Amino acid sequence: MIGFAALLSTILVVAATKPKTFRIQRSTSIDAPPESVFVLIDNLHNWARWAPQDKEDASMKRTYNGQNTAQVRFQNGLVPGARAKDTC
Repeated sequence: MIGFAALLSTILVVAATKPKTFRIQRSTSIDAPPESVFVLIDNLHNWARWAPQDKEDASMKRTYNGQNTAQVRFQNGLVPGARAKDTC
């Protein structure tokens, strides 16, 4: 019984020292020019062609409201073909 209490205490102490939140992140490299990738991600109706969650959950249903285009920002802040002063 004392061994169980010691094990439980150790687990609780270790758990208390861990951060309250964590982050899961995935990334991939796409061998294509930004302009061709942008066409696929800018129009929400095209997402089913490439989105991994569609392959993982075949029963998922999509509904669309409002604009067809997403508000997309590339990592460098530039939309393909935009000049630095045109950033969003």
